Amino acid sequence: MQKFVLLCIFWIISTSYASGFTGLNNDFISYIQIADTIRLIEDTQDSLDVLDSIPSPDSLLVTVRVDTLAPIYTIPLSNKSNFIDAEQMSFLNYRNIYELLENIPGGTTQKLGFILMPENFTLNGFGFNSTNYLLDGIPVNNRISNTLNLNLLQFESSELIESVQPVKGFLYGLTPNLNSISFTVKDFVPGAPYSRVKYYEGPVGEAFLDFQFNTIAFKRFTVFIDVTNKKVDESFLNTSATIWQAQLKVKYLLSNNINFTAGYIYSQYEVGLNGGINFDSVKILSENVFSNRSVEDIFYDQRSAPVLFPNQYEKQNNGTLYFRSSLRVLEDNLLEITGYRFSGLNEFRNNQDSAVTSQNRIFNNSEDITYGLTAKLNLKYKFTNLKLFGGYEENSFNFTTPFSNSSREYSNYSAGGELTLNPIELIELSVFTKVFQSFNNFYPGSGFLASLKLPGNLKLYGGYSFFESPVSPLLGGRRQNNVLQASASGKIENLSASVDILFISRDDQTENFQTVLPAVVFPNLRVLSFREKENTVVDVKLNYQLNILNLGLRAYLPFNKIQGSTKESTAKQFIFDIGYKGILFDDNLELQLNLRFTYSTSTVYYEYNRFYNGIIYDASKPDIENFYTLGFYAAGRIDKAATVFFSWENLLDQKYYATPYYPGLPRNIRFGIAWEFLN
Repeated sequence: MQKFVLLCIFWIISTSYASGFTGLNNDFISYIQIADTIRLIEDTQDSLDVLDSIPSPDSLLVTVRVDTLAPIYTIPLSNKSNFIDAEQMSFLNYRNIYELLENIPGGTTQKLGFILMPENFTLNGFGFNSTNYLLDGIPVNNRISNTLNLNLLQFESSELIESVQPVKGFLYGLTPNLNSISFTVKDFVPGAPYSRVKYYEGPVGEAFLDFQFNTIAFKRFTVFIDVTNKKVDESFLNTSATIWQAQLKVKYLLSNNINFTAGYIYSQYEVGLNGGINFDSVKILSENVFSNRSVEDIFYDQRSAPVLFPNQYEKQNNGTLYFRSSLRVLEDNLLEITGYRFSGLNEFRNNQDSAVTSQNRIFNNSEDITYGLTAKLNLKYKFTNLKLFGGYEENSFNFTTPFSNSSREYSNYSAGGELTLNPIELIELSVFTKVFQSFNNFYPGSGFLASLKLPGNLKLYGGYSFFESPVSPLLGGRRQNNVLQASASGKIENLSASVDILFISRDDQTENFQTVLPAVVFPNLRVLSFREKENTVVDVKLNYQLNILNLGLRAYLPFNKIQGSTKESTAKQFIFDIGYKGILFDDNLELQLNLRFTYSTSTVYYEYNRFYNGIIYDASKPDIENFYTLGFYAAGRIDKAATVFFSWENLLDQKYYATPYYPGLPRNIRFGIAWEFLN
């Protein structure tokens, strides 16, 4: 019913614009967009009346006033980042943000099997408490856990997704983390009202709907709206989930040199957290109840498999209000100042209808409020580029249970800069530094990155950084990080290749942990230091064009071991693609086809820790077995307006789990359409 109402609204908007845009306040405004320049041609309503009475438009002589504006756009964090733009997203195969980010070098996910679950996306071998996420320059990590449930990000409206080189990852956002990923929301002045609808359906009642609308509302004001809904029905017990998201962005073009932007972002999320299949109960059922059925048969049976927590769930409501001023100084120099307020409520329940004294009853609420201010200054002069940035936040949180109430207020700030020298086109050198302050503790960091372009399309990158960070945002501690990176990419005729090598060492000092929350929130602090101090990640990509086919190979090779064990903590992954890309039917159809084979190696047993948002590894339990999947994907864009896509996943119907004990999706089909209209 909700989707029907939304579709009706979209239809009303589309029909209201079908006869053309007539403007507001009795003015006639015609919009013409040439590159980034917008011409606003104005006349009075009286001129329209004259126009209606004259049969030949050539005989109309109208005096017009022309105002030329060049909007100010946010620039990327770094020109050496890895990017995914909106055009690439149109043809990529993904059902959620986790699968989309896996296209970034070094990106993979420790999957929880069920759709819309809060999974652990790892970048360069590290996941929870290791990545800064920025939405239009605003830090969106949970301030308590320093991580993020990526389902809460409304990513379909992204114009650009940027993953910063890990040697520079700690620079961005407030807290110094190993990685930084930035999402830039669509920000353009449309020549005509722009709209986009994306809808798809998948297995177990999975459905997704996203609607975007962008227009000029009043002369120099642009308005962007994005509404998203996704839901999935129950497959295994307690696996249903739903999320609603909305954002509104208004931009005022005061002049070529001053722009103002205000916006609000909202998300409402509810998910069943069954903890996975109760493997011990499955073995008991196989031995004593269903003696004619194997353990595997019961484990993958959606109707028979028992789960750990049949009544456990989580609800989240988040809202962010922000205001940004953008100032262009002397052509290419840009100053951005952003103020924001974030508020979040997390409700976590297990057996909430049982007695208050019940051992298995959980009734926890976590509220946090953040007021923040960030500033960025980008200065260019000849072959030098200086970037200065800083931020300040005041945070408060309140954690309540039926038996206790804990709260705390604190503030932190960061400041840093980067100087880039590009004396000749082939060479670029950057040096950078940052300091972060929290709970009266200072965490410094600095480093460098050099790049070299050689003949034959060969590019080389190399850099080193050292920085300190809190082991935990609230518990304190000090983590010393050393990052060494080397990358190379090139192309020879039909073959292109890239290699990224990353060496990371971490040293956690936790003796000065502070007691902030009840023990139930952080029941097992060994998740803070669970791997060897030295870790290496290698990511290799090869692409070869063979006639009409494109052959691709990616090898993701992390070498991360558990302390005191020879077992690997992260799976190695090999992906082989056979693809086709062509333009057919007199340039009316852009078609892409892809057949993908994925193989993941065996890893040590691990569990997802809900309270800390971390991973606990246990080398004493049976390893996670290796597995492989085969999938097919097709996408076709018709007349550069409507993109129809079809995905057939796990073609061989493999039985596997990537995280114990969450069964992977069986063979399934997903199909949908993304349609741009009114443009």
